[in-house]
Amino acid sequence: MTVIKVPATSANLGSGFDSIGMAVAVYLELEILGPSEEWFIDHDMGEGIPSNDQNLIIQTALQTSTEPLTPQRLKMTS
Repeated sequence: MTVIKVPATSANLGSGFDSIGMAVAVYLELEILGPSEEWFIDHDMGEGIPSNDQNLIIQTALQTSTEPLTPQRLKMTS
């Protein structure tokens, strides 16, 4: 299992916070659980955050990868 852990900043909170961005002791953690027939992210962030290939994390990975990516089942914790 691969885990990606990314630190959060106050810059993610909206306008005004970008100019005074600071690191905080909060992380987004993404566990890659294994191959799947379709992309799926298990998360508890509410219905407004897509769990399929419409999720921004998956879209970013697909757009920036230099190789084709196999769909995976992921778990996101923040």
